[in-house]
Amino acid sequence: MCGTGNIHITTVGEDAQELSRITRDISQLGLEIEDEHLLQHEECRPNHTFGPDGRRGRKSIADFMSLSGGAEVVEVSVTHDAKIEGMTLQEANERSVIAPKVLVVSVERDENIITPRGNTHIRADDLVTLFARGGFPEETIAAFSGDLQ
Repeated sequence: MCGTGNIHITTVGEDAQELSRITRDISQLGLEIEDEHLLQHEECRPNHTFGPDGRRGRKSIADFMSLSGGAEVVEVSVTHDAKIEGMTLQEANERSVIAPKVLVVSVERDENIITPRGNTHIRADDLVTLFARGGFPEETIAAFSGDLQ
């Protein structure tokens, strides 16, 4: 490179506060920031399938959180036509309904939080919290939401 721009730094932050902290840290190293380009990337996924087949109003993903290291937490509302409805978690594992990398963290049923075990049955209208590193396979989400069957 030539001129005063002889170093290029790429940083990644979760929010504007974190990026400001990184900028201060770079300035404290004695480097002068001449030019700054902020790029914000957001990933949007629909909460339900769109289309004329009568499923348009269905809401399957209740909440989603992206964690560091590519891990994700998602809350899924179990529908009446879900593949996993009525199965125990052990049966779901044995039948490969839930991907091996997905952990069932909790099951909320009738305002009660259930700590999931192998013999825990999944029922329609349960709110299930899932954790996975590296994202969720669509088939796993579909097993709870009744989509893509």
